[in-house]
Amino acid sequence: MRSDKLNINSSTYGDLSDEQLTKLGPEIIFQYNYISCANPVVSQWGDTTDGVLATEARFGMLFFGPNNELYPASCCSIGAVTVAGKTPAVDGAVPATDTSATLAGFDIQMDAETAADTGLEIVLSGVL
Repeated sequence: MRSDKLNINSSTYGDLSDEQLTKLGPEIIFQYNYISCANPVVSQWGDTTDGVLATEARFGMLFFGPNNELYPASCCSIGAVTVAGKTPAVDGAVPATDTSATLAGFDIQMDAETAADTGLEIVLSGVL
């Protein structure tokens, strides 16, 4: 990118008169809602034992859109996940509408119930 185009006022993004950056509208690349869509499918995960992941171990997921569209995702564990780990899944009683008091949702905490500093990187519609 040319340095004269950095840090320009965002109100001029759509102004092409002097080759400013063009404003892009929102584009939906991934449409998933745990309430109205089918549960995601998580591939078999485990390096040496079922449910055990080393740091940066990779696995795949498929999400389903409201009209059963397929959305692939590549995943990478952040921190090692032990046998006490938990496969990402929809947890709790799924309500008709989400509220701040809802105790349900797509749980991606992996090993965080029993260990600190674990998690998950999800690359939606892409590869790691």
